[in-house]
Amino acid sequence: EGTGFLGQAAENVYHLEKDDYYLVGTSEVPLAAYHMDEIVEADKLPLRYAGFSPCFRREAGTYGKDTRGIFRVHQFD
Repeated sequence: EGTGFLGQAAENVYHLEKDDYYLVGTSEVPLAAYHMDEIVEADKLPLRYAGFSPCFRREAGTYGKDTRGIFRVHQFD
């Protein structure tokens, strides 16, 4: 919640009730944890990161030109 990734979009997040875990929807979520409870000094900015994740999301809607070629599936073991 502190990163702003829940809230209005909470229904689009997979929540595993048994374990009380959430499956990340974007790689920004774990990257945000690197600086949790920290104030980054202005002279250290910009911070640059790259992230990779399977991006578990519940997304509804049509596939438009900006999402062409992206496969949206549910990937679970």
